[in-house]
Amino acid sequence: MLHDIGHCFYSHLSETIYGELKDFVDVRKKFYDVLELKPKPHEILSFMIVNTATFKDFFFQYVNYPEKGSVKHTLFPDVGCMIIGKSIEREGRIQSYQTSLINGPFDADKLDYIKRDSLTAGLTLQYDMERLFTKIQVHSIPSSHSGIEDRLVINFNGITAIEELTFCKIMLFSYIYYHQKVLISETMIKDYAFGLYKLSLIKSFSDFLIYTDSDILKLGRNQAGQNPFPEYGMLNLEELADNIHNRKLPRRCFEVSQGNVVAVKSEDEETKALVYCSNILEQCRDANRQYTAEDLKNAMLSFSTLLMKDDEVKLDLLVGNLRDMTYTEMLEKRKEFYDEFVKEYKNQGKNVNFTLFDIYVVFPKLVNYGAANEEVVLGKDHHKLMTINEFVKLDHWAGSFNFNKWRGYIFVSDKIDRNIAFEVSERLVLKGKAKLRNPMAYLKGIDY
Repeated sequence: MLHDIGHCFYSHLSETIYGELKDFVDVRKKFYDVLELKPKPHEILSFMIVNTATFKDFFFQYVNYPEKGSVKHTLFPDVGCMIIGKSIEREGRIQSYQTSLINGPFDADKLDYIKRDSLTAGLTLQYDMERLFTKIQVHSIPSSHSGIEDRLVINFNGITAIEELTFCKIMLFSYIYYHQKVLISETMIKDYAFGLYKLSLIKSFSDFLIYTDSDILKLGRNQAGQNPFPEYGMLNLEELADNIHNRKLPRRCFEVSQGNVVAVKSEDEETKALVYCSNILEQCRDANRQYTAEDLKNAMLSFSTLLMKDDEVKLDLLVGNLRDMTYTEMLEKRKEFYDEFVKEYKNQGKNVNFTLFDIYVVFPKLVNYGAANEEVVLGKDHHKLMTINEFVKLDHWAGSFNFNKWRGYIFVSDKIDRNIAFEVSERLVLKGKAKLRNPMAYLKGIDY
């Protein structure tokens, strides 16, 4: 019940915001220095909450818990460790199975949110939870510290339940988490929340605990004409809050994916192709050389290989620096786009009536399903442990999603001409090294 108590308004989105605040960065560094793992921001905040004197007083006064006195000194540190993914150790036994129940490859959290998110979104995603429950068990193995580890594992014949979970997660990323309207909404909320912080309407990461989704949108009314980002242009927090609340969203002007990019051939490459074709024609016309159909077939195969090789574009090399940006880095990147937009507007003799905050650069991180190499599958001999990846290629599933489903976007408000925005965005993102197979993919109703 407590593992997500550190979630604030807008769930996981809020932790990407307070996770960058200096006071929280200092706290997180202390956790990283002590632990051999890196818990997520909301896990750290959850750990801190359950170990405060206030929470302990509440628990012992109001919560009906058996033999509370006997667990007074161990319960809260243990719960905190489980939340941040650290195993509990007692008398030489590492009880990692307890932590895995809420922080593992098939924990209760995943089983919950996959069903809950798909249900509330109207998706008919199903997995066999009952089968999973009958196939998991606690298995004891020697630990690296000359002790015993009690690990939560799944029998090899229950691996289909993991496959179902993985498929459901892919569908959630495709239909919900990485949907373009979700991504732009989250980016707008980041602008809003960081604006509140810059104006000291939110002063610390602990302030995030005070507000609900609806409460936070009311804070923008206290802007009083102040500009949270004077170096980047005016951001009207009240107007932005209204746009978020009413789902008045910017529109896509550019969309890129691995499947929609091809290399731009240089003049040298085109010349090579022409020379190659000319050589084949000369050999065909050479009366002294008997050029057979087999020779022509082999030459054409070589030529097609050459063309296909030229068409290969590693999108990650072009857009890798646009992913996983901090908010400050994102502002700088938007400034780069803004400057180019302004330059193009002036070249075309148009008036500039927009700011940096009318431009959104949205390139989500790549999907990683994790836990692929963790030994949690119990083999046929009921002794040997294997990784999930030996049965379900989680890295391949993730790679397939990133290649086929991942999208990067540029959004603009109605103040900006989308045709100009597309041309500038294509130039800045693809850097002249690639082009789009379907430049109009960002328009609704047009498929690749």
